[in-house]
Amino acid sequence: MVKIDECLIEKEQCEDSCRNVLMKNNVPLSVYTNTTSFVGVSARVESECTCDVEEPLICLNG
Repeated sequence: MVKIDECLIEKEQCEDSCRNVLMKNNVPLSVYTNTTSFVGVSARVESECTCDVEEPLICLNG
């Protein structure tokens, strides 16, 4: 799989932090040819202007 980085060039998409988000469609995408047909899904990578800091995992039971 090819890594697509929409945030590669700093400050091009966003002024502050940027992260990549995989957008996928659940509707099947079909391509028909003379002898073969292919079915897949549509997927694309989009940039999202947000700070990607995960919430800390707090476990109170040990």
